Amino acid sequence: MSHTRRDFIRQTGCALVGGGMLAAGIQDFGLVNALAQSSATDYRALVCVFMSGGSDGNNMLVPTDDRYTGYSTARNAAGLAIPQAGQPGGLLPLNGVPYGVHPSLAGLQALFNDGKCAVLTNVGPLIEPLTKSTYQSGGRRPAQLFSHSDQVAQWQASEATNVSQTGWGGRVADRTGTLNGAATFPQMISIAGISLFVTGQATRPLAISDSRTALANVLPLTLTGSAAEIASRRTAFDQIRALAGGSLVKASADVTSSALQTSAALATANVTLTIDFPNTNLGYQLEQIARLVKLRDTLGMKRQIFFCNIGGFDTHSNQMAANGQGALLTQIGDAIKAFYDEMVAQGVSDKVTTFTHSDFGRTL
Repeated sequence: MSHTRRDFIRQTGCALVGGGMLAAGIQDFGLVNALAQSSATDYRALVCVFMSGGSDGNNMLVPTDDRYTGYSTARNAAGLAIPQAGQPGGLLPLNGVPYGVHPSLAGLQALFNDGKCAVLTNVGPLIEPLTKSTYQSGGRRPAQLFSHSDQVAQWQASEATNVSQTGWGGRVADRTGTLNGAATFPQMISIAGISLFVTGQATRPLAISDSRTALANVLPLTLTGSAAEIASRRTAFDQIRALAGGSLVKASADVTSSALQTSAALATANVTLTIDFPNTNLGYQLEQIARLVKLRDTLGMKRQIFFCNIGGFDTHSNQMAANGQGALLTQIGDAIKAFYDEMVAQGVSDKVTTFTHSDFGRTL
């Protein structure tokens, strides 16, 4: 059976544009190995915004043509339907396509209408297409399909059938770390603690606080006493770390050395951004990432991967509440728009790709 190039793209495109499958599949083509042969001369970064709790995508992007009737019929009974564009509290229309976005996503609407944002639909960690009938008849499905924690792990690991100890972000960093040349600053950075996404085989992720903590203070080495006592204690500390020992001792010393190098690199960091970020949880996280991007040349970084997280999307009956999905999507739209504008100001808006993940979607 012959296949055209169009067939190939249609059959594989959804999996490849989904970030998890990209990381898992790209090494099969040998592309990452080719990319990682020498230090890079340009700059590239990925920024993952994880929406924990399972965001209701059916209210994030809604058809505005004759399909809207089916949407509103299915959702009106539960009070979930968003009014058509042009009505109070209605959908925000997108240029050139018969869709609108949630009224809280004005920031993303502006980016889409400027050609700077794209929507990828029908992307997820399925093993094969799965309908209600094939599910009921025992069709192959991801493990623990209705478990939040398992689906988070599958999105972040790009493994739908096996439990993975590494995330696809960490595996990409494993493969592309040499592109940063002699830089000692970590390539993988999380502003939301250590997650599976940032965990690689060899890559050591750096977890730091959001922008409410200055970069110079995110990894402090605290030694007490007078100046002479501090100097003496630091000397003793360095001597202890240099002692030979077993693999666990060496691993601990290596991690400590990496932390000290990173702390020294950030000790004098004083970054001024052009754009004012919203005073929200996600705004603070993306603002800290923007600071690190601005330090890219100072730190010698050519490839970076960032992770941040916004929770609360497990809304259920509270979805339409004042602090429900609408408030969360306002954070998403406003913070991502501010981050993009800052990347424009830094001259790297075409070098930094921000994308969202979530546990799973919701049924109509």
